[in-house]
Amino acid sequence: MFRVTRLDQRLFRVEVEEVRLEVLAERPGRTGRTLACGGRSWRISLTSQENRLLVEVDGIPHRIERDTGGIVRSPAPAVVVSLAVREGDEVAAGDPLAVIEAMKMETTVVAPAAGRVRKLLTRRNAQVGTGGPLVALEPLGRAGAAASHPGHRVRFDTLLPPVDGTGGARAEILEEARRLILGYDADPRTVERLVAGEAGSSSPGDLRIAEEILRAYADVGSLFHRQTDGDGRHSAEEYLFTYLRDLDARGAGLPEAFLDKLRRALEHYGVAGLDRTPELEESLFRIAISHRQPRQVPAVLALLEGWLERGGLPEIPGLRDLLDRVIAETQGREPAVHDLAREVRYRAFDRPLLLATRERIYAAAAADVARLAAGPAPEERADLVHALVEYPQPLQRVLSQRFATAGPLLRAALLEVMVRRYYRIRELGEVRIRVLDGQTFAVADYVYRARPST
Repeated sequence: MFRVTRLDQRLFRVEVEEVRLEVLAERPGRTGRTLACGGRSWRISLTSQENRLLVEVDGIPHRIERDTGGIVRSPAPAVVVSLAVREGDEVAAGDPLAVIEAMKMETTVVAPAAGRVRKLLTRRNAQVGTGGPLVALEPLGRAGAAASHPGHRVRFDTLLPPVDGTGGARAEILEEARRLILGYDADPRTVERLVAGEAGSSSPGDLRIAEEILRAYADVGSLFHRQTDGDGRHSAEEYLFTYLRDLDARGAGLPEAFLDKLRRALEHYGVAGLDRTPELEESLFRIAISHRQPRQVPAVLALLEGWLERGGLPEIPGLRDLLDRVIAETQGREPAVHDLAREVRYRAFDRPLLLATRERIYAAAAADVARLAAGPAPEERADLVHALVEYPQPLQRVLSQRFATAGPLLRAALLEVMVRRYYRIRELGEVRIRVLDGQTFAVADYVYRARPST
């Protein structure tokens, strides 16, 4: 039993007999295509012949019969008169399975080979069309036939790549998440490992994939905004639907801002222009699938949360601009991603800037207090008091700690600074210092509702 999924424009995953292979397929040419897997390559051509396929592998032909899956079908439009078997019955080749009536003539449908009735797919008096399913047969001895020719069994495990024990599993998880964002057939179990927090690597290769995930998420998502675009007339989604109606027009008449978004999204699929090609059509198909993927948001959230939980954020050039784009593209559409991306940007860029600015302000304030303690001239004293009053950070701790051990002149200056900071909503006049019973007081005049006050 084969299961084939598409991972990229040319990369496919084939799962057979519990072996998972990745096959690189070139685009078909006039004489076939080249397949590569496990360090080997083959030239393949395929021809359909009625119910058979003729496959040439490096010039050697192989004929493949189409398996009906054990389904016995009606040869013509008819009414089922009767069923001659029940589920679980064993039949031999030529045994009757059902009687159908067409054009007032009854026809007996017989078993094409020995088997066991797995399921009845119709009932008496039911109408069936040409090729309509009647009975599902399970061939007898299939397991025995396979076991009787062990020498003809194909070994797929010889095509597996060597095991990489240097963190390749984490890169595989992130690569699978990237495929999910781009609308390819990602393995949901592998993506769940990212959501569970198993992709916390910070190697350069992993960071590159993580950046690609966020960039693709923002670029593809930008095509489906329902708010009006830059021209204020239509949304990006409306422009996208207009573009899809006529690919040959190459976006003629659409705003350049939207076409830039479209080109950025197509670049993730290796498509450089808007000329109609099979690659362009495949990329647009994947973009449509990506928009309907419900598992994208948990994967992006897990990636952002992983950066926050590790304490240190990755050193990715242009990370701030990328986060700003994610924030802008998810506003009003994915609030969880929007809020978490803002938190990441704050931790990575805004918070260090604010902390550095605060420390610089406190250092400057401490220097001004030291200059006040040196007893400056009146004009310089007034400038220092004004500067301390205007500092945007709270200075209560800085001023109160110095006030307890300050001399009379510095204490008077610090008290004036405190009063003027507390009463910045008023236009204070001259601040006068009074000492009563060993306590220092500040007195100032101001005007409130056209009446002088103290």
